[in-house]
Amino acid sequence: MLFFKQWFIYLNFLNEIMKTCILPSKAKKPVKKLYSLRLNEEDVNKVKEIAKVKWIPYQTLISSIIHQYVS
Repeated sequence: MLFFKQWFIYLNFLNEIMKTCILPSKAKKPVKKLYSLRLNEEDVNKVKEIAKVKWIPYQTLISSIIHQYVS
């Protein structure tokens, strides 16, 4: 029975750490919205090839390209 009480105390401690450390950091991320675009299939295939070489998702690469263009 003592083991379960110690385990419960430990879980409560971890929960408090998550509330103070991990959750606020998620709130700092910029808000992202879902958009639908009509793109040339050949262009998307080229972006997918480049993303594959860079080992990143192609959506991330498209987002990065847009961000670089507007910044």
